[in-house]
Amino acid sequence: PIEEWLYYDNGIFNKSIGSEDGAIFWGIKFEPEQLANFEGCSLTQISLYDIEAGTYQLLVCQGGVTQPGTLVYYQNLELEGTHGWRTIATEAPVNLSVTDPRWIVIGQQGIAYPAAVCTNSGEANGRWVSLDGTHWTDLASYNLNFTWMLRAFVTDQIGKSRQLNNEGSALTNYNLYRSTTGANYELVAQIPFVEGEDFYQYHD
Repeated sequence: PIEEWLYYDNGIFNKSIGSEDGAIFWGIKFEPEQLANFEGCSLTQISLYDIEAGTYQLLVCQGGVTQPGTLVYYQNLELEGTHGWRTIATEAPVNLSVTDPRWIVIGQQGIAYPAAVCTNSGEANGRWVSLDGTHWTDLASYNLNFTWMLRAFVTDQIGKSRQLNNEGSALTNYNLYRSTTGANYELVAQIPFVEGEDFYQYHD
């Protein structure tokens, strides 16, 4: 099973930042080469450092070099201002494309300083910012040397059922073993399988 958090931050809160008019979008981007080991996975949770109570937006986008590409998922988030990490499940698994960049974006309008940052990790894809949701730039272009405290959880364990392929094999018998030490088990008997039989017994 694959279960992994993708992120750039160091986990240590430094400060919160925002814009004068109270509108800001911040995002992290993962390149195809970073996602190569996650083919068949889905994004099922995000985690962000919760600064102030309010309604936020989660946007997951596919593609795009210097700004998010196609919107593939949208969800409103209600934060409580706990000043700690907040993990929120997506309402449905979001397919994780490994052939195009994948953007994880948070938007907020109305709170002056909603976006938590840590010290700069040195990775430019951990500090994308926009004041209108359309025009994007590096946070460092504002002389803000930080990295967003935002993470994405990807997994291939999403509750799907799959039919096992048992072609070429068939149940023939049950094996009964015994050990007096909990090790070095000895085969005692092979009890034949009988089609339609629900219960089996063996007398030693």
